[in-house]
Amino acid sequence: MIYKKYEHPSYNVIGIKSDRYKSCLIEVIFNKNITKHDLVERSLLTDTLCNSTKNYPIKKDLTKKYQDLYNMGISPSVNKLGSMLQTSFSCGFLNPKYTNEKDYLESVIKMLFDVICKPNIVNNSFDLKSFNICKKQLSNDILEIKEDPNKVSISNALKKAFKNSPTSYVMMDEKDYLDDISPDKLYSIYQNMLENDLCNIFVVGDIDIDLVNDLISKYFINKTVKTSSVNLYVENNLNKKTINYEEEGSFVQSNLIMIYNINKLDKKDMQITPYVFNNIFGNGSLNSKLFNYLREKNSLCYGVSCLYLRFDGILVIKVSLAYNNIKKAQKLINKALKEMVNGKFTKEELEDAKKSSIYSIKINEDYIDGLLNNYIFNYYDDLPVIDERIQIIRNLNKKDIMHFASSLKLNSTYILKEEANEEH
Repeated sequence: MIYKKYEHPSYNVIGIKSDRYKSCLIEVIFNKNITKHDLVERSLLTDTLCNSTKNYPIKKDLTKKYQDLYNMGISPSVNKLGSMLQTSFSCGFLNPKYTNEKDYLESVIKMLFDVICKPNIVNNSFDLKSFNICKKQLSNDILEIKEDPNKVSISNALKKAFKNSPTSYVMMDEKDYLDDISPDKLYSIYQNMLENDLCNIFVVGDIDIDLVNDLISKYFINKTVKTSSVNLYVENNLNKKTINYEEEGSFVQSNLIMIYNINKLDKKDMQITPYVFNNIFGNGSLNSKLFNYLREKNSLCYGVSCLYLRFDGILVIKVSLAYNNIKKAQKLINKALKEMVNGKFTKEELEDAKKSSIYSIKINEDYIDGLLNNYIFNYYDDLPVIDERIQIIRNLNKKDIMHFASSLKLNSTYILKEEANEEH
């Protein structure tokens, strides 16, 4: 595997040459320090950009062009990673060596940057038809979030626990703000992204990386010199005392959320060890302590999961259950965590957790986007590359897991109470 980096004044190109796949992938990523309304603004922007372009103002014509290019596709995504907003355009396409078209690669790259750099704009305003289609769909997506008790409870818990932190930024409450976005305001949001966001372009595949870099230079014209930096990790403060929140919900079951800060750990201890810890403690598998105590032995819950949000420095336990089972569930969660702190798990459990983590890494590598994600996080966060990460996992011992468990400090609990039964 060959790794190359090309530095340009307004962006970098990072190439990973690999002959494992018949397809290739180019991902254009824009990064900025996140602010409150960025998630909904950028979601609407990326959807609108990918709905039509200046040269293909009708969606079906754009789709046909993709089909003509051997079903290439461009998928937008908007993600919050700690303090960083990541806006990306992922372009998957057939390896040029499997086509007879001399200019196929150039056509693909031109098409990608047509979508990003040549939007369907009229008088400094996005085309109204494309804009309205995308705005309506995003509005419906937000309404769907509000109908999901899992998403509602986690969103509410994060907002309560981290009121003034990027960790509290969620899409669920952005419906009213979305309604006020106009086509001309969206154009201003678009210009701001191009002018101010840091940009990195990742290329993966059995492809001439030098040629790809040259073609990107040809079609991605951005004269803004960018020297700013982006923060990734959020520093969420510890509470001196656990804060408890409870709210009435409109769902048929209650949700318990327990949020833990990760206290005084080096970055290297937050990159790999927590995932092995979670395989033993609470990742939702039939072998985890939380599943065993809450579901298998006591039949207290409908579902239990444990989410590790690395860049926010927190671990979140979510349990769906009847309201009258909550106190017992909390005691069992505390018991399970105390056992992890004290090393009350077997060598076999540790080895199984390590094998599961290694398997997940290897299976990810079977897919080109999985390989790309490994290099993206290596680039942004110095995450060890795959072989190094596997070796670190193999070397983990019980003390490493206990050390991570000991760093967990309960920040707050949140209960979204089930809807009251008014039948008599």
